[in-house]
Amino acid sequence: MPAMSCVRCSYVMNASGDVELDGQSRAPGPGDRTICMRCGMVMVFTDDMALRAMQQADLVDMDPQSLFEVLAMIDFWNQTQEKKRLNG
Repeated sequence: MPAMSCVRCSYVMNASGDVELDGQSRAPGPGDRTICMRCGMVMVFTDDMALRAMQQADLVDMDPQSLFEVLAMIDFWNQTQEKKRLNG
């Protein structure tokens, strides 16, 4: 993955995890989501693999499994922040 910047905090990201769908792993593609590990902003990969902020319309049109995955990403980010806070 080429380096990309968070649309909120400008944190430079140069890695992402694979997407797993129906037991198959693949690299992220257009429409997939990611989260900034610095500020927690949920973003969407565009058709040209740039990042844009997730919008309310994205959530309204999302199937239940995808919404669950977004909430799991946010929960994971919150847990990592809590561990950082507790460990100083």
